[in-house]
Amino acid sequence: MDIIKQIEREHMRMDIPAFKPGDAVKVYLRIVEGEKERIQMFQGNVIRMQRGTTGATFTVRKISDGVGVERILPMHSPFINHIEVVTEGRVRRSRLYYLRELSGGTGYDDVVCFAPVKPVIEQADDILGFDGCLNFFAGPTDSQFKAPFNWYNVHYLYTHVVGTSGGNTNDMQEAIAMMNAGKLNPSALVTHIGGLNAAIDTTLNLPKIPGGKKLIYNHIDLPLAAISDFEEAGKTDPLFAELDKICKANNNLWSPEAEKYLLANAKKI
Repeated sequence: MDIIKQIEREHMRMDIPAFKPGDAVKVYLRIVEGEKERIQMFQGNVIRMQRGTTGATFTVRKISDGVGVERILPMHSPFINHIEVVTEGRVRRSRLYYLRELSGGTGYDDVVCFAPVKPVIEQADDILGFDGCLNFFAGPTDSQFKAPFNWYNVHYLYTHVVGTSGGNTNDMQEAIAMMNAGKLNPSALVTHIGGLNAAIDTTLNLPKIPGGKKLIYNHIDLPLAAISDFEEAGKTDPLFAELDKICKANNNLWSPEAEKYLLANAKKI
């Protein structure tokens, strides 16, 4: 076994710079055509790395004429002349590859960023598809907050950024006035409630769950439950029995009274 490892080490290249998924690199490849040899450069973002010794590989993706092109390259190949790290990304290992694969490899039409954190914004930018829109929904408190953005994709792939979902202060004032006048009842939008433990499954199965908004309370332990199912659940669980009673007293809608009871009696995380 030691002999095999020694042979593998002898064939490993020591001149490869350190890089990781999310980094932008230029890979200079030796192309042999008959008796002639030339250098061809392939530039893109590292989206995956397969660790190992002589069998280690890395995947680089670039956009060419609006089409994503990927190359899986052996880390220690003699046909790699050299590698240059252009910029360093700040995303977790292999996450870009995983997220892009979920979209079928094309990237996403819409990405909503809920946290004013530079690595999160960079990651959101990296998984945008053609004509994709990044909704920077989270308002930063730092007036000097900045984060890198791929302007090549802005020009050639029409990616773009918006700071809201389209509403403005006047829209909010009008909505509040309509609620105060009894013309609009936002409680009717809530059809399910749950605790933080229900957030993952709810998100993954959202298209399969009927109804309106699913309200998640992040400091309690509670399975996702439809308000219409409270009565049945209440036959074995006193918590749901009382919530059903409160909701029925409020036209079968979620209410401040129901929320107050839930937070006072539900299992805390």
